[in-house]
Amino acid sequence: MAAAAPPDAADQRDTPLAREHRWMALRMAGVVDELVATIEAGSHACSPSVDVASNSALAAAATLVVSSPNSSVIKGFVTMNGAAITKGDITVRFAHYSRGSPVKVSVNTSRPLILPQITLAHNCLVAALDILQHAKDPEFEDLDMIVLQDALPRVGTFLCKAREALDAPAPVHLFPKREPDPKSFFPDLPEDLIVEFSTKAMSLTTTVYALSLHQQGIPLQFQNKLLGKFKPMKLGTYKGRDVEIIDHVTVESASPRLSEIYAAIDHAEALCRDTMAKLAAFDHSMLTASSEPQHAAPE
Repeated sequence: MAAAAPPDAADQRDTPLAREHRWMALRMAGVVDELVATIEAGSHACSPSVDVASNSALAAAATLVVSSPNSSVIKGFVTMNGAAITKGDITVRFAHYSRGSPVKVSVNTSRPLILPQITLAHNCLVAALDILQHAKDPEFEDLDMIVLQDALPRVGTFLCKAREALDAPAPVHLFPKREPDPKSFFPDLPEDLIVEFSTKAMSLTTTVYALSLHQQGIPLQFQNKLLGKFKPMKLGTYKGRDVEIIDHVTVESASPRLSEIYAAIDHAEALCRDTMAKLAAFDHSMLTASSEPQHAAPE
């Protein structure tokens, strides 16, 4: 009796399981395209736009009002372009600083302030894109599913890191651990005034500190008594010197640019979760189908 001929390769590709696999692989290709487009939109929002200065609509969206509600402690505006504060005027009036007179500082347009949180978020989104690009053009359909299942959790990790970067700044990027560049403002910031910017989710946070610096040879506590400052002291060390924070203000400004980045991260994270769940369910159904006994056709 002649041996049975091996199954034709075309027949193997036309089995129900193979057709299911090709259908799922086609769907996943569409998901990867959507993920790439979404993350690219978030990455683009982290990057500077050359049109901000020339486009009035973009300039209006990039310009944020900086003011304290129900008081005149701080007033002004700043312009965000990507990860940088490129323009801004801020006026503060503290009761215990500069004899209560208003103090105005402007952002030095030739030396913009970089927001490290947005830079870090951008780097995380670029890393997620790199992972997806490697999963986008596999040589075989089987590899497509394997690579994608390996890629999605790593993409999700970088998306989470991007969100965490925007949610709160690292202490190393804040006063007193970080010293501001006085040349980033005009006129140069005095040593006893700190102006810093950070992000808090979808808002830009502006914080201004007025300091009392330790005078050589006189303990800070005695200096305060001599100056008649009978109020709770907030003592710390800055630039290796004892300081007192005599006044400070923090305000948040809703940012359309940060909202755009956050929306992209939200959508991409939801896509990752949904796709991982669908792939897990598909794997289970394929495993179940392949383990079912195959009945021979009647003669």
